[in-house]
Amino acid sequence: MRKFILAAALAVVALASSAPSADAAFKVRVSTNGGAFTTVQDNVGLDIAPTTGAITFFYSDAVVMFNVNVGQSKPLFGNTNTVAAMDITITGTFLAGGSVIVDITDTDFTPPANPAGTGGLTANLGSSAPAGTTFIGYLDGGPGGNNEFGGIAGASVGSQLLTTPLATAPGTLVTSINGVAAAPYSLSARTTFSGGAGSGFSLDNSLKFVTPAPAGLVLALVGAPVFGLGAYIRRRRTVKA
Repeated sequence: MRKFILAAALAVVALASSAPSADAAFKVRVSTNGGAFTTVQDNVGLDIAPTTGAITFFYSDAVVMFNVNVGQSKPLFGNTNTVAAMDITITGTFLAGGSVIVDITDTDFTPPANPAGTGGLTANLGSSAPAGTTFIGYLDGGPGGNNEFGGIAGASVGSQLLTTPLATAPGTLVTSINGVAAAPYSLSARTTFSGGAGSGFSLDNSLKFVTPAPAGLVLALVGAPVFGLGAYIRRRRTVKA
């Protein structure tokens, strides 16, 4: 009997150790002139940022060289039941004329709440965005919608697509769209740069999914000072009497 129990316990441990993590890794990937992607995963290979949730690396080929100064996601910030967020900062130079795509993704964001599922997907491009830059945000939040680079390789059920207009240099762009996300869900974003030989580019952008505060909470916060004032007035009257 003891041998049977020991064998069963070892089997459970083996299954637990071999089961894949439910939380997919934070990743950034790069493609130039429509070629194959080079993928950098948090705390693996080219990533030189020691902190989990941050990616930093240098990339160079015949078309372009640039730094991902920092890409950030959870657990550093943006993983509550009201806010999910990622951001990325990029600086580089085109060695030859062409284009470069930089994608960023993370999965398993915390379930939206209050009210459940609904919110706004917002993209923000920093003031250093060069002319012709585009930024696209994806909320992969429908049933089964929790995929790395969700929506980018082909919109899935429940994906919400958000696209900025062409950036002008210098310029700040903020655009948003309402969306719905089941639990768990993923966020992905794509930035596309294009330029001639010798042209530089830099960008600081972010993607956020924010759920609205519940109406009851807003009313409570608004009414709290009034209720406090009423109690103070009543105390004053009692003292005077």
